Amino acid sequence: MHLSIFTLQFPTHGKSQIKRAVFLLFLIMLLTLALPSLKVNGESATVNFSVSSQYISASYSPTISVSDGTISPNSSTAISFSLSSESLTITVSIPGVGSTSMQTYPLAEREYDIPGLSYNVGFGSVGLKLTMKGVVSGQTGANDPGSLNQGSLSWISAGTKEVTLSTEARAEIGDSIIVSLHNLEYNLYIGVVASGNILGQEYSETLIPYQNAGSFSGSPSAVMGQFIVQQNFSILSALAFLWVFALATVLGGISIAYYLRCRGASTNRLVRSSIAVVSGVIIVVSLFFPWITSGGEGVRGLDLGPFTVSHGVVDVPFVGVVIMLILSMGMLTVLGGYLSLFGYLVGTKLVSNAAGIALFLSVVLAIGLGFIPTSIAVVNIDISPWICIFGSVLGIVAAQLERESD
Repeated sequence: MHLSIFTLQFPTHGKSQIKRAVFLLFLIMLLTLALPSLKVNGESATVNFSVSSQYISASYSPTISVSDGTISPNSSTAISFSLSSESLTITVSIPGVGSTSMQTYPLAEREYDIPGLSYNVGFGSVGLKLTMKGVVSGQTGANDPGSLNQGSLSWISAGTKEVTLSTEARAEIGDSIIVSLHNLEYNLYIGVVASGNILGQEYSETLIPYQNAGSFSGSPSAVMGQFIVQQNFSILSALAFLWVFALATVLGGISIAYYLRCRGASTNRLVRSSIAVVSGVIIVVSLFFPWITSGGEGVRGLDLGPFTVSHGVVDVPFVGVVIMLILSMGMLTVLGGYLSLFGYLVGTKLVSNAAGIALFLSVVLAIGLGFIPTSIAVVNIDISPWICIFGSVLGIVAAQLERESD
């Protein structure tokens, strides 16, 4: 199997175990093309707000969702509460006459002319209008050992609101934290304004400010999501591993290259192998730095899996698998560089294939992150994905390096 920046040739013999393994990884890699379609809203429910009397009935059924995922002890994460609004249906029934239905917007502010109270006069027009708006509200909560930084949420339009979930240090691995939005209500507000046009000038004056015309309880009355406490990943341990790995790998490669140079090894091989080792280190190191920023906080490449699950981007830890594949390809690139440094031809092939797979995965993942809807999470892509892409391209180029003859 030969992988370069522009071409891909599939294995034809199948005797090499390395070729088979890399080909299998490539098939797994193609599954990442489904990333933009794996979008869910966590735990969701259609909540019905309705009221009925002898002559009039109203029904409003929005979909409310709560994200779920994982969280570490003594840490915090952003969770999303989303409301997808539907129209409000009002039915008026008059015995002996019949019934009629109308649909209106339940949340946005609207004005309606009051029949019989609009007048046209010589110098303009004047009339009374009924103003209406709706608000969906609910109380937030989380069971011990979790807590939320907001006690209530309300919507005056469809959209997503983020709340911070925090856990205590005493939280144990495997604990389940139920996050809920309960006591759901739809509040209808009504007011009266006088408006018109006098001598070419528009005017509007509030006669009766908004008054709560009724609060309607939802059914079901609560929507819940679940977070599982998982092992905390020590940032200090990660940074220690990062720098030890990078320094040991690069200094080791330089030392070996210097030794082989003193023994008369080919300069072309030394340069190609050294660049391959550096490219693998760049790929690995990029995963320890923020790939995206959400809510003012950076999310490292290694944390993208839990982030996408907890925010409802995907409902399976698929992104985490992709990140682990990129990490593996970075380490295989380093291994291939060392093998090439010692003169093994399989090392150059391993560098080309591993760096090529890392390039494909990182490009697809960066594009997929750019398609996360703002209704789920507002994210900004940082420079780390592009550093990972640069390291992958560097590895592919290193595998193709050949000195021109004088």
